[in-house]
Amino acid sequence: MPDETVAKSLWTRMREAVRPTSPPTVQTLRQEVARLQAALRSLDDQRASLALAAVHDADAAARYQAVEEERRALQHRLEIVQTALPEAERQAADAARDAAVRQHAQAVATFEALTTATQQWVEALLAQLPDAAVLTEARNKRDALRDAAHAVLRGAGAGPTPLNLRRVFNPLDVLHHELDRRCRAIVRHRTGAGPVLLPTADRPHVALPVEQEHTA
Repeated sequence: MPDETVAKSLWTRMREAVRPTSPPTVQTLRQEVARLQAALRSLDDQRASLALAAVHDADAAARYQAVEEERRALQHRLEIVQTALPEAERQAADAARDAAVRQHAQAVATFEALTTATQQWVEALLAQLPDAAVLTEARNKRDALRDAAHAVLRGAGAGPTPLNLRRVFNPLDVLHHELDRRCRAIVRHRTGAGPVLLPTADRPHVALPVEQEHTA
């Protein structure tokens, strides 16, 4: 029947479809405002087309009345949604600010934790570098080698002389060279994302006698 068709209105269908279990979002409310406004325009068109016939035809008058009731229900729903929208927008803005605060706090915590971990990692590396006692020992070993070489030279002619006698091994030079290679790599690769590469060692052999003897 026509009256039953009208009774199964857009408003009824929307009410059946929109049954949120939690407060609707701002987007949902805005979409519903648009749908309700479109539905009201459609009902206005229906009401206008029925008005003339409703003056003299009982069936048309009944359909007109049904459309009018449906329109009032939709208009009431629209007023509720439009009233609720500003509060939903306020709550959404508050939630966004709260989320931003939490995200910022998490970023700060992550940064601080990463800073602490990196500092501990660097401290562990620094602890592995030669300290003053090790450098002093290296110098003492260099001096001992130098003194031993001089003793051999004083007895030259009494026996065979080592080939590396005049290239006395200098542990300080070796340490200095290797630390300098790493410093140059730091400067060269201070920026960029690729792997850090050490410069090629320019000593003839690692941990072998060096070319010059240092006494300082």
